[in-house]
Amino acid sequence: MPGSVNRASSDAWRQFVLMELVDYLDQHRDRIIERYQQSCDAPLSQEQLDQDGLLDFELALTFLKDRNGWGQGKGFLGMNLIG
Repeated sequence: MPGSVNRASSDAWRQFVLMELVDYLDQHRDRIIERYQQSCDAPLSQEQLDQDGLLDFELALTFLKDRNGWGQGKGFLGMNLIG
């Protein structure tokens, strides 16, 4: 039945997923930077990214509810990074 998960369980799931994302980004940092540099005409160097604090960012995880005519439906993970 929808809506039957308690707040503590929901928060625990959110924290788990957030830590999985943080771990993934940490483990794949160099490859992510490499792909960025390959995809841009004039990319910033890793040193520039680091010196200017552009490798430090905050992740926010928000649960998306399936809504009529909005979103990608159930099971779709959507994220926004707000800079």
